[in-house]
Amino acid sequence: MESLHSTIERAKRSPYDFLLATSMQKRPGENNYVVNCRLFSDSNLWELDKVLTRPKMLIEDYYEQEPEKTYSVKLPEGEAYDPPEGVKQCKKLCNDGEIERVTTKAKEAKTEHENYPSDNAEIKSVYYNMVRERFYAWFQVNMLDSPRLDRPERETKKQQYEELFNRYLADPNADPEEVKRALNDDPLWKGAGSVYLADNRRAIPLTREELRKYPGFSWIDPRNTGKD
Repeated sequence: MESLHSTIERAKRSPYDFLLATSMQKRPGENNYVVNCRLFSDSNLWELDKVLTRPKMLIEDYYEQEPEKTYSVKLPEGEAYDPPEGVKQCKKLCNDGEIERVTTKAKEAKTEHENYPSDNAEIKSVYYNMVRERFYAWFQVNMLDSPRLDRPERETKKQQYEELFNRYLADPNADPEEVKRALNDDPLWKGAGSVYLADNRRAIPLTREELRKYPGFSWIDPRNTGKD
C-alpha cells in the first residue's frame, strides 16, 4: 500500500492534483494507520461544455462518483491518534498543506484569467475554486478551523455568473431554456440568481424589456411586471 506522504509529494509535482484526506483508521500493529483520501486531478478538467456552462458539475457530480483511495501512514513520534476518524491528523498531515496549495493556484489562475482572458485560463480558475470549496466543506463538516486563507466565495460566484451571463448575451443562438437553467435555476447560486441577473443587466445597462429581446433571455419577466 502506498504511503500518504509519497502520494502527497507526487501530487505536488502536478499543477492539478490535490489530495483531500477524509478519515483515518487504526490497523493492527504499532503505529499502523490507513487514511481514506479523495484525489482531485485533471482527468475531467478539459470537458469544456460541462466546465463553462455548469461549473458545479466538474467537482460535485464527477468526483462524488469516484471511490476514495486508501494510503498507509505513521503518526509522528509522541502524537496520539484522535478517534473516531482521526480528522485532526487528516488536517495536520494532509489537508492544511493541500488547501494552502490549491488556494495559491486559484489566485494564480484568477490573475492569469484577468490579464490574459481565454477558455483555458477560465477552466483552470473554475477548477481550482471548486476543489478549494471541497476542502472548505470538509473543514466545516468536521467543525475544524481552516487555515486563514482568502476565501472570496461570493466574489467567485458573482464572477462565474457574470462570465456565463456575458457569454449567453453574446450568443445569437443561445437556447432560452438552457440559459434559464444556468442563470436562474442552478442551486449553485443559492437563490441569488435573480440578484446577480439584475446586477449584470444594470451594469450594461439594459432594461428588462431590452434584455428579453436577446435570443437566450426571452424568459425574463414575460408579463413585464418587474421594476427596472
